[in-house]
Formats: sequence, C-alpha cells, structure tokens
Amino acid sequence: MLRNGEADAYSNLTHLLSLAQVDLPEWRLLPGSYLTPVFSMGFPKDRPAGADYANRFVEDIKRNGFIEKAIARANLKGAAAAK
Repeated sequence: MLRNGEADAYSNLTHLLSLAQVDLPEWRLLPGSYLTPVFSMGFPKDRPAGADYANRFVEDIKRNGFIEKAIARANLKGAAAAK
C-alpha cells in the first residue's frame, strides 16, 4: 500500500521500519516513539530465588553494556535498553 500510494503512513517497531525503508527510500522515519514495548518475566511465588537471580542478571547486563552492544550488533535502529 505504501509503494502504491494507497497509504499515507505506517506504524511498526522502529527497527522493522528501518529495514523496510531500504525498499521505500522516498519515505522517512519520524524520530521518537509513541509506544514502548514492555517485556516481563514471571516466577512462582514459592521460588523467590529464581526471581532474585533474574533481577540480578538483568541489572548486570544493563550495567555492563551488554544490551547496548547487542542492539548495536543487530543494527536495531531506535531500540534502547530500559533505564
């Protein structure tokens, strides 16, 4: 629809739009975001050690830069690690 002029705009995850833009060079990506995807993990209440481990692991990979490096390696334009 974009290619045929049947649509005025399209919304998707920023990195997917950046991949599509290769085929649609006349289109531009607007900076910013109106949606932040949130991911969560759940653990049984009777297993607090799992939740504690997961929390420490996530904080560690955020702190040591692993997430930013993974985003850069995957060329995920517009993606960022949660603060």
